[in-house]
Amino acid sequence: MYSKFKFRMKSPVILLPLLSALAIAPPASSLPSGHLQPVSDSATFSLGKHAALVAQPDGILRFADLTLLLDYREAGRGTQQNSAGAIAAAPGHPRRDGDRFWILEADFKPKTSPAPLALRETLERSGPGSFRLTVTLSAVHDGTAVNSLRWTVRLPAASFAGRTLTLDTRSIQLPDTPTGRFDLAAARTGTIGIPLENGTLELRAPLRALVADNRHYDQSHFSLILEPRDPPDSTATRTFTCELAWRPHTFEPLDFRVTANVDFADDVAGDRAGGWTDEGKDHDLRAFPTGSQIFAGIPFSIIDPATNHGRAALAFAGRHRDYFLKTAEVAPPATALRTLYLLHAYAWDHPQHELLGTLVATHPDGTTTKIPVLAHRDAGNWTSPHDAPNGLLAWRGSNPRFSDIGLYLSRFELPGKPVTHLTLEGSGRAVWMIAGITGSPDSLPPLPTAAAKHLVLSAGPDWQPLAFEHDVEPGSILDFSHLLDAPAGKHGPLVIRDGRFYFENQPGQRARFFGANLNFQTNYIDRSLADRLALRLARMGYNAVRIHHFDALLLKPGAASSHDIDPEKLDRLDYLVSRLKAAGIHVNIDLFSTRFFPAGEIDELDTRTRNGIKPAVAVSSSAQRAWGHFARKLLTHRNPHTGLTWAEDPALVGICPVNENVLSATWTSDASIAQLYQQRFAAWLAAQGLGKLSERDRSLAFARFLSERQLSSQAALARFLKNGIGTHAPLTDINHRDYKPLALVRDHLDYVDVHRYWDHPRFVGALWDLPYLHLDEPALAKDAELPRQLFPTRIAGLPYTVTEFNYTFPNRYRAEAGPLFGAYAAFQDWDGIWRFAYNGGLVNHLTEPSSIVSFNSSNDPVATLADRLIALLFLRGDVRPSENLIAFEINPSTAFASPEALGSYSDDFSRLGLVTGLGTVVTGNYRDTGRKLLAAVTEPGGHGTLDVPSFEETPRLPQQILAADVLPSDRFNPATRRYRSDTGELDLDVTAGRFSVVTPRTEAFMLTRSGEVGGTVLHVRTDGPAMVSVSAMDDHPLATSRRLLLLHLTDVQNTGTRFRTPERKILEEWGSTPLLVRRGSADVTLTLAAPANASIALHALSTGGKRLYTLPVTHVDTALTFALQTSQGSHPPVLAYELEITQ
Repeated sequence: MYSKFKFRMKSPVILLPLLSALAIAPPASSLPSGHLQPVSDSATFSLGKHAALVAQPDGILRFADLTLLLDYREAGRGTQQNSAGAIAAAPGHPRRDGDRFWILEADFKPKTSPAPLALRETLERSGPGSFRLTVTLSAVHDGTAVNSLRWTVRLPAASFAGRTLTLDTRSIQLPDTPTGRFDLAAARTGTIGIPLENGTLELRAPLRALVADNRHYDQSHFSLILEPRDPPDSTATRTFTCELAWRPHTFEPLDFRVTANVDFADDVAGDRAGGWTDEGKDHDLRAFPTGSQIFAGIPFSIIDPATNHGRAALAFAGRHRDYFLKTAEVAPPATALRTLYLLHAYAWDHPQHELLGTLVATHPDGTTTKIPVLAHRDAGNWTSPHDAPNGLLAWRGSNPRFSDIGLYLSRFELPGKPVTHLTLEGSGRAVWMIAGITGSPDSLPPLPTAAAKHLVLSAGPDWQPLAFEHDVEPGSILDFSHLLDAPAGKHGPLVIRDGRFYFENQPGQRARFFGANLNFQTNYIDRSLADRLALRLARMGYNAVRIHHFDALLLKPGAASSHDIDPEKLDRLDYLVSRLKAAGIHVNIDLFSTRFFPAGEIDELDTRTRNGIKPAVAVSSSAQRAWGHFARKLLTHRNPHTGLTWAEDPALVGICPVNENVLSATWTSDASIAQLYQQRFAAWLAAQGLGKLSERDRSLAFARFLSERQLSSQAALARFLKNGIGTHAPLTDINHRDYKPLALVRDHLDYVDVHRYWDHPRFVGALWDLPYLHLDEPALAKDAELPRQLFPTRIAGLPYTVTEFNYTFPNRYRAEAGPLFGAYAAFQDWDGIWRFAYNGGLVNHLTEPSSIVSFNSSNDPVATLADRLIALLFLRGDVRPSENLIAFEINPSTAFASPEALGSYSDDFSRLGLVTGLGTVVTGNYRDTGRKLLAAVTEPGGHGTLDVPSFEETPRLPQQILAADVLPSDRFNPATRRYRSDTGELDLDVTAGRFSVVTPRTEAFMLTRSGEVGGTVLHVRTDGPAMVSVSAMDDHPLATSRRLLLLHLTDVQNTGTRFRTPERKILEEWGSTPLLVRRGSADVTLTLAAPANASIALHALSTGGKRLYTLPVTHVDTALTFALQTSQGSHPPVLAYELEITQ
């Protein structure tokens, strides 16, 4: 074994016994004659594809990112081949003979001796992929000893940490981080294998080897230190020789055709007979290629389902699909394996390191190798994919529901033994899908994932600190309080006529609401802050607030019941409502969101419950009574600050009895209630005379049962509120999900309300704990998925609101909320929209410099300024509504006839709403909307009853609509993904990555990449993603306006915001202040009727509307040109501007 190590000047020294050479250099007669040519530069020799051995003029060899060089040791000091002055080549050296021989003769000058040694180094081809290296050091003068000759291979730690070397049959894994040791392993060996990207470099000779970690001495590499195994015959000469051989990696795709259980395509969701994750044709993997494929350099044989009875992949059972595989056998490999690759993913979200499954390899010696496969380490979700530490995103594609889907390539190490059985065991917790398995007898390097490349944002050239002001400067151009009509409720209670909101005493003027949510503790702030917040929200242009997630906190600590209200808390809430009302802000509430119901309060439950109340009220009269106690106490309570009860206060403009309570999504939320549902369903089946049903028909029957329960409970709660309490406010219900049969219940509401988000976070671990998973993509790229997927859920002829929407932080494109949501909400003629949320209980964020957090807009200038644009487009009415309508007709007799009918509206249908008005009608209850009905759409096989052209909701719907001239092709072009509204004001060009709003009073453009776009007044060119808008802020149209607001929104993040990868899809830390604005520029031209002698001032504004400084403007004829930059030299960054034209 090796002797002790001694150190000097932080350089490792290994004192080895004096060893003899294995071989003597070949005699001169054996060298090529007459073909050797001098080489003045490096010589390159091919060992195979992607395998080049480079010999430098000083004799140092390089192969890929390896460095191979001589290391001479004497008296505890070393001289390496790359030491300054160590090599003095003989005249005419080095020399080479084509591709088969290379030689260097030189003086080698050790640091420890005044006399040089003679170096002779040769490379001689020994095969198509190999060379024999021979290095000899000889004494030039008699009596001089050649003390030690070692050959060293340097392996950069950046690329070799985690890789496994082989020393004969022994495997040595190089540690990811230093272990505190220099020497990692020592061995006598005949073949050393160094894994590289495309193959293995083998060093073949009887050697003594030390594997060392030079990071122990603050160096950035590992070392293989090599010496001949046998001692030398003489100290006058030492020789090192070995063969350098390149062995390309070999692979064996493994066969699981016999146990494959799913297709890549799935036509019907939830039928247990389809493919992939059984989520239907809009969310499957049919785009995935089959046959012989190579992913990230690894070959796979992907089963073509057409050749295997419709089975191509393995899908293992989990919580969402308990009918998938439990285990699966794979045909054993023909060779012993050291590396196994999976091409796989999982569905639905799972906590970090949750077990997906286990690989079990059984060997002939009776041993087994078990390898756990873990979520977020070895793979991720197949939707919105991102690299995992051992999961390289190897294939990406898209389907109708998601623009980004993918599969992961994961590498696992096996011991190099033959395998007699290979079994995959599902965990039973995760739906785990495997599309391909490949093995290799080689020890291959780890995959080059981006998972370890964290991104932490900080101030620099691309990100500048931005001062954020919470309050709005009174009278500034950002003071939008002129859009409100204070106090709220002064025109009487809200009523509904002709499918729209009006105030009772203002019958000729339609009422619209734009607001934000206040959540949790934010509803219980002190009086001074309530005064300040009400004024702030009014100046931001909000004429409504939704008080949400307030019920649990309204109760006393340790409340004895679900209606044990805390008087002090209630007074705080009363005061806040009174201040909002005084400022002109109306209130919307729900009567259950988060409070608990103690054990015994609901007859059927012997434990306390929270979300169980959502399904309970539909099957339990005691649950309805328990829910009603709180509603009665709150609504009949007289607010001392307004003098009115909540029920009679006209400032209360909407009530949802139970938040987000769609029964198909909630009936299993409490085990006892779920059992009650099964009992009620059995009784219902008997009453219907339905005997033994197939699984499919039983599921359809259960869906109808749930719909009837939903309608019955909705009616009961509404009767209680209207007749039992006397509330004036309109009522809604089932305010989430877009399932088509929900229209049968929504058709009975006062108004329809549905929630929707873009880039809602998903969770790696515990719910609502970091890290969060995000798409970080624009909704625009998905054909404006938000708000598009909301369009069909409106019941034509009823008011429609969205009390929760958000384009969430940290999405870099969230400024698109302004033009996309504001414009389409107005175009579809909706009645109210609320951002979720202004503040969700982070009370200190209302007044102190604070970071942006999740849904909260209170500290997000992108959201607060985008909302100014929404206020103009929607609340002020700058965008005209469509005068036309295409309706989806739901027939109650066929609404539960097939699994397809139970699902969401198709994208083919919702895209029609980018061009014209959209909504749903129930057969026999069509309400006149005042719009022209262009066409009706039904389920496949359905028959429309309306006197207009009727079409079935199939993939051919867009072509049929065009063929029938229902919509013109110059406005509706799904092939090119270009959609122009029938009003001529909105233009969505998905392929170009932009959305345009051009109206008489506002023009706005969202660009998802650098580009140029123009309207009638505004023409802009940006250097990156940005939203740019201009709005008239006086009583004139844009062309003649004298006071204009301009917004230039890029991206704002927190200092120290940390993402797991540069793709910004996994948020690990929120960060802190100051806020950072992404540098961006926009060259702007405005075509305005400004007099030639006009005085023109372009003011840069703070986020609160204060004028900071002025920018230069060029005025030529009717054109005003200027440059907007988020960072203007020494000036503070800005996002908003005021253009003032005076004479």
